[in-house]
Amino acid sequence: MVSCLMIARKSQPARPGWPVNPVCIEWFFWFVILVCAMPVRAQVSGHQRLGVQSKALWEADIELAVRLRSGGNDDYVLPDLDSSLSAGLLLDRKWSAGLSVPVRMSGGPGTGAPLNFVPGDVSTSVGWISVHGDNQVRGSLNLVLPSARWQGDQEVPDSVAGGSGRWTLGLSGGLSHIMDPLVLSGSLSWSLGLPRTERWGSRWRPGDFSLALSVTEAFNEHVSCTLGLSQYVSLPECAWNTPQAASWGSLPYGTIGYDAAVAVDYLFSWQSYSIGIGISKGLIHGAGPGLVGVSAGCSL
Repeated sequence: MVSCLMIARKSQPARPGWPVNPVCIEWFFWFVILVCAMPVRAQVSGHQRLGVQSKALWEADIELAVRLRSGGNDDYVLPDLDSSLSAGLLLDRKWSAGLSVPVRMSGGPGTGAPLNFVPGDVSTSVGWISVHGDNQVRGSLNLVLPSARWQGDQEVPDSVAGGSGRWTLGLSGGLSHIMDPLVLSGSLSWSLGLPRTERWGSRWRPGDFSLALSVTEAFNEHVSCTLGLSQYVSLPECAWNTPQAASWGSLPYGTIGYDAAVAVDYLFSWQSYSIGIGISKGLIHGAGPGLVGVSAGCSL
C-alpha cells in the first residue's frame, strides 16, 4: 500500500477567488471526511502489509494534482487554482528521480482579464531509498530551474509571468516507521535560492526550511488516510551589489518568515490507479479558509 503523504503549501494572503463562505467550505469538507470514514473497516491482511516492497526492477508513475483556494471575494466567479503535473521513476527499489511542472490559472469571468494557464518553474529531483526492517530512510537532491517567465524581466507587470527568475538548490531527507496499518513519517528540507540579477543589484535566498510530520492509516486495501502537520521557516533575502549594501557586501532584505499548516488527505487506490482528496488549513493569523486538493495518479 502506498501512503499518500501530505504536502502543505505556505498560506498566502487572501486573494480573489470563489464567492463561498469560508466557514461553509470547512464544514463541508469535514463532512466529506466523516462520510468517507464511516463505512470503512480495518481489514488487515497479508496482501495489505504496508512494509511489502515491490519486486519490480523499475516503477514509473504520473500524477496530476489540483489545488483550489477560496479568496472570499464576491466580485470573482472562479476560484484560485494551482495545479501540477508530476512524473516519477524508481529503479531497483532504491534510486528515484522526479520531474514536476506547476501551472496556475489566472484571469477569467469577472476579473477583466482573459483566462490564462501560466506554467511555473520546472522542478527536478534525484534521490535514494533504504529499507531497514520496518523503517524506511530516504533522501533527495532537488533543483528548480528558472524555466518560466519572471515578473522582473517585464518592464510592465505581466499576468502570465509565473517564474521565480532564479535557480534553487535543495536537500531533503525523511524517515518512516511502519506499524501496519499505521505509518509514522517525518521529513526535513532546506532550499537555497541562488543570486538573481535585478534592476538595482542582486538578491539571493540563504535558506527556506520545512518540517513535516504525518501519520497514515490504511483502512483496507484501497483506502488510506493521512493526517499531517507542516511548519516553514524562511530566512530573509540578502541583497548585494546595491548602493545600500556596498559597504556591507551582503545586506538582509526583509524579516524571518514562519508558517504552519495542518492537512487531512484521503487516498483511494485500485490496481495501478489512485485518486486523492484532501484539505489543508493554515494555523497562523490571517491564513485564510484553507486549500482543497484533488489528485489522480497512475503507476506503470
